[in-house]
Amino acid sequence: MIASIEKDRRRALQVSDLLCFVISCSLVVSIHFLGVVGRVPSSPLPSPSVHLLMAGIALLWSMSLGLAGAYEYPAGFRQEFFALLKGGILSSVVVLALAPLGWVSISKRESLLIVSLAIVLAMIFRLCVVPTLLRIAGSRSDSRVLIVGNSTAADYVARQIGSRNGYKLNRSTANLSENTSGNGSSTAFQVELKKLRPAEVILVEGKGSPVELSQLVQACQEARTAWQFVPDFERLGCPNLQTLVVGGVPLIGPRRPAFSGLNLRIKQLMDLSLGMFFLVLTAPIMLVVWILIHLDSEGPALIVQPRLGHKGKIFNIYKFRTMYHNADDAAHRAYIRQCINGESYGDDTDVRVKLFKIAKDKRVTKVGATLRRYSLDELPQIFNVLKLEMSLVGPRPSLAYELESYQDWHKERLEAVPGLTGLWQISGRSRLSFNDMVRLDLEYLRNWTPLEDFRLLIKTIPVVFRGTGV
Repeated sequence: MIASIEKDRRRALQVSDLLCFVISCSLVVSIHFLGVVGRVPSSPLPSPSVHLLMAGIALLWSMSLGLAGAYEYPAGFRQEFFALLKGGILSSVVVLALAPLGWVSISKRESLLIVSLAIVLAMIFRLCVVPTLLRIAGSRSDSRVLIVGNSTAADYVARQIGSRNGYKLNRSTANLSENTSGNGSSTAFQVELKKLRPAEVILVEGKGSPVELSQLVQACQEARTAWQFVPDFERLGCPNLQTLVVGGVPLIGPRRPAFSGLNLRIKQLMDLSLGMFFLVLTAPIMLVVWILIHLDSEGPALIVQPRLGHKGKIFNIYKFRTMYHNADDAAHRAYIRQCINGESYGDDTDVRVKLFKIAKDKRVTKVGATLRRYSLDELPQIFNVLKLEMSLVGPRPSLAYELESYQDWHKERLEAVPGLTGLWQISGRSRLSFNDMVRLDLEYLRNWTPLEDFRLLIKTIPVVFRGTGV
């Protein structure tokens, strides 16, 4: 039932998005040939070649939206908007790339106008028109759904289905147990079926035995109630899963990493544009810092360190020197190892409150302490951003020797592009454990959007000026 409803919804969205693009093209072409966009009123009517061109661009628009995930389920307002935006950017880039070759006879202004108008119309149709049409067509999403299961996976299923308004969800009181007979659960479940009369039942695998699960399926069949089965993905140790059906066979596996394909290109484009702006803005500050370091202690003002980047690739990071030249890093290596393992370091309480930076570190210079407090030592990493080795927003770039102490689940954070600031950096990193830091990194990695990057950049500003969380 839910699967068929969502299939109808996906088809309706595809038709709706295509219709919005056709309306957008019609409006822009009409304005163009009426002379409102700088054309003379005597311009000839569109030729068949123009209609063929628009049909090709419409097909490109539909394919781009599909690649951008505009038809994935579930999706809230923000996810739908950014999927449409990514699809629009992709189709625009292709059209503008073909324009110089003479394959597309459309101006840049008209192309951007068509896509922008199509995105706005598509969002309006998705919010207002499509739900109404689905109800009129009889594809009701307000049917009662009964979820059976008492595991974390059952809670997740309820949240995911409930994120799409309309379904009347009920949680079964017939919790699956570890006994082999399951007669108690089966009887209680039969009573619920008669009382609630759900349109569909979702059985979530948990601690119940196969015998008990089989009895619940039999109860659904006897009551002529549709049922679906969901495996307990938590036992796989990987909650970020997706399901594909190939040849009638359900295939369950991890979702595609957030920073790949079009997402990665969009993030790199943002980094290059904003990185140049921040470089010009901070260049005078970096010059002053350079002079102060040379006046404070001997040695180079700029140092280079190997770090782990995107997918664990090693790159050289640029930083202002905050320690005395040729300082031994043995103490920091020991501190990092104990920090990752959740062990205390040192006898003084103050020594244990910093994550990755030892408090009262005698190797740090006077100027270096100030630079660290306001994160000014990290300004040269803007050059790493412009080299696309780092991002303005992302997890902290790990030192190469940290990997030796990583647990398996820690390594997923290496799928992200390391950044100057991020969710961990603005969440009070002085008071968080290493595991808390990784959880925040994974939350950012799995829920990344361009808007989230802008939000984190803005929230970084007061943190830096206060000198907190570092």
